[in-house]
Amino acid sequence: MAVRATAARTIMNAWPLLAAMALLMIGSGLLGTVLGIRASLEEFPTTVIGLVMSCYYVGFLVGCVVAPRVLTRLGHIRLFILLALLGALASVVYPLMPMPAAWSIIRAVTGLATAGLFVVAESWLAASGEPAVRGRLLAVYLLVVNTGYGLGQVLLGVGPPAGSTLFLIAAVLIAAAALPLVTVRLTSPARVRHGHLALDEVFNRAPLGLATSCVTGIGVGAILGIGAAYATQVGMPVPRVGLFVGAAMAGGIVLQWPIGYASDRFNRRHVIIGASIAAGICSLTAMAINPLSTWLLLAMFGFTAFSFPLYSLAISHVNDALTPEKVVPASAVLLGVYGVGTLLGPIGTSLAMERMGPAGFWFVAGVSHLALGTYGLYRLVKRRLLAEAHHLPPLPIAISPQAGMLIEDTLELPHVQA
Repeated sequence: MAVRATAARTIMNAWPLLAAMALLMIGSGLLGTVLGIRASLEEFPTTVIGLVMSCYYVGFLVGCVVAPRVLTRLGHIRLFILLALLGALASVVYPLMPMPAAWSIIRAVTGLATAGLFVVAESWLAASGEPAVRGRLLAVYLLVVNTGYGLGQVLLGVGPPAGSTLFLIAAVLIAAAALPLVTVRLTSPARVRHGHLALDEVFNRAPLGLATSCVTGIGVGAILGIGAAYATQVGMPVPRVGLFVGAAMAGGIVLQWPIGYASDRFNRRHVIIGASIAAGICSLTAMAINPLSTWLLLAMFGFTAFSFPLYSLAISHVNDALTPEKVVPASAVLLGVYGVGTLLGPIGTSLAMERMGPAGFWFVAGVSHLALGTYGLYRLVKRRLLAEAHHLPPLPIAISPQAGMLIEDTLELPHVQA
């Protein structure tokens, strides 16, 4: 009961930030889908669409590097407001310059702003939640993110994709994301000097967390970057395109809390393995389904239901092994790896579609998720062999159950303390 009360109180205290992220994602969801449709209407080649959309993730990677440094100077609230306004400004420019080169630059700026906003939000939440409730708090966060993105699809019918109305609505919503943080008396995490955290250090502490972040990015990047273009190419009308992307967002919502709750109760590795294998099976099954069939919508729903919660598990899995001053740099590292995945997703998927036809849309995500499940099984086998070969180190009295599990990953690295 005490843990449940703590979880509820932690979530309620975070509502202004969650409301801000909801508005941000409604605008971003509308913008991302209308860009894919507009690119097809402008007759951009499939490969060009993939490259243009991938520029978002180039900016995303830059934002992951820059945001933690700026965050130390400005603090969480001021940086969030600044980046929300930058993202809104970029949204207004798209319909004014419908050219691949111009869109590539604007997409990079949008990606930089979005990465910074995610670093602010995720480091804020990771610093606010205790290890025993972290999985559920981050599950609620991703629930809000995916719900917001899905609601953005509903707005597709407000105006024609060939005009500027939808872009302006997206800009207003993104700018409005700053309002909950400036209209409510709110205490953000203390501004501290954050320690450096290298990629190899995170890999040594929780390699499965990094792999999970990357693979989730591949799936999300493919759906958000190429999904609308794929749906248009297979003959879906505009309302059904919105339904297709909406099915992806709805699927990403339904299992966020159950999977997050399970990860707080059981070994996070087991949950990651099961969810990734289930997502891979749904994706590869979709390759054999008629693109205009309702079954395809169900396959998309099933894929994202198991895939999208994986990122919150990656955050929880890594942060269980870190001290508080490492939370912000860890968020940046995970977002950076996620960004690499989302950069590879649209490019790899567009190339697969060029070679395999529409079925290629599902191939990359399906294979990558099955590979993640296989890697997770490998880590379990390796852990068992190490446990048989060595005595486990004694656990500190105050250590969390999840951090205790991570110690087993560091047996072969005596200099690393989980």
